[in-house]
Amino acid sequence: MPSKYDYLKLSELGQYRKGTYFGFANAFVWMIGLGTPMVLLCEKLGASTTQVGLIYAAVFLLLPVQLASTALLPILGFRRQILWAWGIRGFFLVVPVTIVYWAPEQPPDWVLTLFIASIFGFCFFRAIGATAMLPWMFDILPERIRGRYFATDALVVGLAGVLTLLLSSLLFYLLSPYNAFRVLFTLTLIAAVVSLCFLRNLPDGRRPVVIPLRHFFSRAPKLCFRPSHYRRFLRLQVAYGVAGYAFTPFSVYYLKTALDYSQSYILALMALQFVGMFGAALVIKEWIDRLGSKPFFVLSNLATISFQIYWLLIILFPGRLEMALPLVYLLVGFAVSSFQTATNKYLSHVCRPSERTLSVTLFSAVVGFIGGLASTGWGMVLKDSESGLIDTHRFLIYFALAIALQLVLLKGYMKIKSAPSSEEAMPRQGMLVRPFRYLVTFINMVEPPARPSSGPSNKPE
Repeated sequence: MPSKYDYLKLSELGQYRKGTYFGFANAFVWMIGLGTPMVLLCEKLGASTTQVGLIYAAVFLLLPVQLASTALLPILGFRRQILWAWGIRGFFLVVPVTIVYWAPEQPPDWVLTLFIASIFGFCFFRAIGATAMLPWMFDILPERIRGRYFATDALVVGLAGVLTLLLSSLLFYLLSPYNAFRVLFTLTLIAAVVSLCFLRNLPDGRRPVVIPLRHFFSRAPKLCFRPSHYRRFLRLQVAYGVAGYAFTPFSVYYLKTALDYSQSYILALMALQFVGMFGAALVIKEWIDRLGSKPFFVLSNLATISFQIYWLLIILFPGRLEMALPLVYLLVGFAVSSFQTATNKYLSHVCRPSERTLSVTLFSAVVGFIGGLASTGWGMVLKDSESGLIDTHRFLIYFALAIALQLVLLKGYMKIKSAPSSEEAMPRQGMLVRPFRYLVTFINMVEPPARPSSGPSNKPE
């Protein structure tokens, strides 16, 4: 029989349950507005690989805006900044909604340009609001329930992501492409409004104290270039982002344009990837504290090399190995989940406790921005000059280079220092829905509340 204390814990978490409702609605916005359906609509409007790479990288390329917008927090406060910025963000969804209701079969060039501009506008104001989200949650949540809140949020958001992709796949199976896009983007616009209604019910929090940007820029070069475990890990993650971030948009684009798979089947494959991620995360979280991060970095690298070799083979030998795609996308999910869970844990281990906020912000900004530039660059490299689609020979070179880079990374991750520990990981908010983009939620310059000293730390620098 539940004790009085158990009921009290449920009651405490219940006060902040609107935050998890927001996570569910916001996951739908992300998955449709900036995920695979967005790439498929981009292709439907006649986008080239350069445009696909650019639009997918918009979130990362606008990270400087997210960093600079921390200066607004002391003026606006957490809740007002999010509600104001994300309210404007929602207006940009009107553009894709209008386009899919118009449904042009031969869209003029300006339609695609307008769509890309709307995504950048959406991401610009998303960046201004996103900088407040995580520090706001840390400020208003009592410390004793933070772990349960973020674990519940990760579960809800992960399930929302899988359900969204399955719904999308079903809609494209039952309806014509433009009718399916109409349903999805209309629901996305509604979800954007509903998510703000949930946020309005959360307390505002205290007025934040922000780390000055001048301190960030004076300290950043030392963290990036001084020999340390932090610098070594940063370099490994940047190298991963150079090829790894480009896989999702261009694999989706290739499946549609070169292999001529339906939108329904592609979305089903993406759903299988998230099922793989979700299942792997449930297992990995039980073992990572016992074994440390290194084994999971190694497993992730081996799995990544395996599916990259598979993609190399299906490009070389079309029509022979595609039946294994569902199993391969489960493997992709395992690889991504292992990599991000290990990153989530190890990042805390290589940051000094006294400057954890600054170090994590720098890490997220550098890795995300360089990964975004690389994705845009790959779009230019892969583009066939005549058709605007992916050049098959260049795509082969991409995977050959990605495999070579992954082998180098495997050696690098085997050298990192990672012992089992009880070190607190970064919150996994949204990791199962946006496995690479979730890192940008850590960009904030809000001073954490002071804590009593617990003695000297033996953390690596």
